[in-house]
Amino acid sequence: MLIAAVSITGCSDGNSSSVRQARVAEERGEAHVAYDHYCAAAKQRPEDAGLAASIKRLAPTAATYWESQARIAESQGDHAEAWRRGMKSLLIRPDQPGMAEYVNRLESEHPDAIASSRQQWMNSGRIQVAAAPNDLSEVESPAAQEPVVTASAAPLPSAASNTRNRDADDREAARRREMERRQRERDDAAKQRAAREAELKRTREREAQERKERDRAAQERRERDRQIAEARRQERARKDAKAAPKTLVEDVEPQPSEGEGVSEFAVLYTLSRDEDQHPKRVRLADGIYMKLRDVDDDRTVGMDLDDGKDRVQKIRDLKVGQSKLFRGRSGKWFRFTLIEVRPEVETIRVGVKPA
Repeated sequence: MLIAAVSITGCSDGNSSSVRQARVAEERGEAHVAYDHYCAAAKQRPEDAGLAASIKRLAPTAATYWESQARIAESQGDHAEAWRRGMKSLLIRPDQPGMAEYVNRLESEHPDAIASSRQQWMNSGRIQVAAAPNDLSEVESPAAQEPVVTASAAPLPSAASNTRNRDADDREAARRREMERRQRERDDAAKQRAAREAELKRTREREAQERKERDRAAQERRERDRQIAEARRQERARKDAKAAPKTLVEDVEPQPSEGEGVSEFAVLYTLSRDEDQHPKRVRLADGIYMKLRDVDDDRTVGMDLDDGKDRVQKIRDLKVGQSKLFRGRSGKWFRFTLIEVRPEVETIRVGVKPA
């Protein structure tokens, strides 16, 4: 492990106009930038005690800034950049608290990662390396190491050193530009990927909506077809009903029931509105039906004749012994006679025979 004994200046190149730039940087709170400009100005005016005082005043803040930048780079996994920033902090302030130990730890834990940066730094001529003591407690405290800085005492870098510094800075700037370019490419790729995913999502939603609309349209077509088919069926039924022979019901003179036996009828029917064992609607003959409507207390009966769909005629106030003629669907004539009426249970008995 090595402890770097660093020159106290750490200043960048510049000219007399750097004083104004340094003051502007100080107003912005950028002490590390102001420090570099003051150093550049001191190179042109080495006897200026005011510049020396400004350099000494800003050195702790500038060194602390680069220390924080070093720790940020380390947290991001860039150990070479962390080592370079730590060395810049020591270059500005060799007794920056804890920085020597921090740099030594980086060299010990990540020697391969920082080897290239360390070699470039050493080649720049900005540091001298001494062997580390066996016990770090032997190193003097920062207070004991506090230098007294004057502008005239600040050694100025040589032309070769300046060239090496510029080359290193150029390489660093190129490396940063490359990192920024790669980051932009990653960002652009992420944006394009997000745009593709958003477009895919919109496409899927649009396709789902189109499927719903197609299903709804198909269902509407099926319902419309069903309604059309039902209307056609009903129309055919109406035409068939019109084409069927009509049943005629004619009044017949009442016939007395005395002496008239039931054996003369081809068939007998019992209809009732109250007695469950008897129906209230029966088929008389040849497709003609009779439905019992009511039985009055005066033993008169109301009934309807229909052809299975439509009522042919309604018959009211029919009395016992009275008969009616009706014609079946085939055109044959039949007679039905009211034989019996039991008003208490609304039950009647009729006989039917060919006319």
